[in-house]
Amino acid sequence: MDKPASIPVLTHERFVRAPVENRRRPGRYPKSVVRLCLVRRERRDDEARLRAWARDHANACWTLDHIRKEKQRHDAFDLLEGRNDEIWRSIKQLQEDAAALLVKASRLKCLLVTQQVEKEDGQGGHHGQ
Repeated sequence: MDKPASIPVLTHERFVRAPVENRRRPGRYPKSVVRLCLVRRERRDDEARLRAWARDHANACWTLDHIRKEKQRHDAFDLLEGRNDEIWRSIKQLQEDAAALLVKASRLKCLLVTQQVEKEDGQGGHHGQ
């Protein structure tokens, strides 16, 4: 019933290995339970690291998913900042230019308001005499 084409594949030297022993592992628990405990411990440690990061950089009251996303964003920001990418530099320059324009526009606006107030005061003084 075996296909003759499959026999050479199954007996190829690459597939030669020691037989798997199905015996009890020494210790209190089976191997799968120990692994589950390790996974749970790693998750608790990961959660503790995320909460510690959130206390320092964000909000520790957020959900773990929110903290994880914020940490990813923070790490990506740090990576881009550290790489000093050309696009990153361009964006930073645009932000600085926009801030300078906003300051200039605010000063011009204040100057215009001041001139209007002085103009009204000057006209009001003539009407009062």
